[in-house]
Amino acid sequence: MGYATQHASALAKLKAKGQRIIFTRTTTPVNNDTGLPLAPVVETVRGYALGLSEGDPATYARLGLTFSAAPTVMVVCDRYGDVPPDLALCDWGGVMHTVRDVEPYAPDGVAIYSTVVLAR
Repeated sequence: MGYATQHASALAKLKAKGQRIIFTRTTTPVNNDTGLPLAPVVETVRGYALGLSEGDPATYARLGLTFSAAPTVMVVCDRYGDVPPDLALCDWGGVMHTVRDVEPYAPDGVAIYSTVVLAR
């Protein structure tokens, strides 16, 4: 059945209370036969985010980060099921950050929202 209705509701709430966020990750695949790089591939995921007042201490310890330098945000992507790509870049609070950890909430295997740790 899915959770599309819950995603739509969460997206509407973050559109009203959060801010627009765009994640971009560029990778350069390599041709398996020649070993030469192929054209870069740009992946873009758009959504809305809301800063959280705290993050998971175990996640911060694992990553070697602190909350003051690496905020945790709740992200609802525009498209149901999308998840911010790991190591993607985004602008948060006027500062470029890198996605360091993504924990999707996906009760049926399709993400409704994600909790994301950003690092400068």
